Amino acid sequence: MSPVLEPLELAELHREIYIALIRGLLRHGQHVQLARRANITPVHLSLILAQGSDDRLGWDRRWPSHKTARRIANALPAPAYLRQQAYEHMAQALEHRAHLQRAIVERLDDDVTAMTWDVRHASHRATHSADPTVARREYRVLYTLRR
Repeated sequence: MSPVLEPLELAELHREIYIALIRGLLRHGQHVQLARRANITPVHLSLILAQGSDDRLGWDRRWPSHKTARRIANALPAPAYLRQQAYEHMAQALEHRAHLQRAIVERLDDDVTAMTWDVRHASHRATHSADPTVARREYRVLYTLRR
C-alpha cells in the first residue's frame, strides 16, 4: 500500500466509526445538547459528523482537535467505555491524518510517476468496488488527495 494512501484510508475508516458511534448514541435532536455540553456550536458538531466531502463544508472544521474530540467524547450520553471508544477513534483518525500530511511532504521529493500510479490504483478500487460503503470511502480518499 502507498505511504500516502494507507494513512488516509485508515483516517477515513476511524472517522466513519466515530461518526456512526456518536450518531448511534444520539436520539433525534440531541446533537444540540451534545454540542452545548462539549462547548462547541451545533454547526461545528454537524460539520464534524458530516459524511460527505463537500468543499463548502470547510475541510479543517470537519476534523476536531484532540481537545474538542475529548470534550465531545466526555459529553456523550453513554457509559464510560463507549465514550472512551469514541475518543479513541477520533484520536486515531487525527493521528492517521497527521501521518498523511507528513507522508505527502516526504513523497513530494519522490517520483511523480509513483504518486500518479497510487492515485490511479485508488481510483480503480473506488470505481470497481462491489461494496458501496467501501466505494464512498475510496472516493473520499481520492477527493482528499486532490486538495
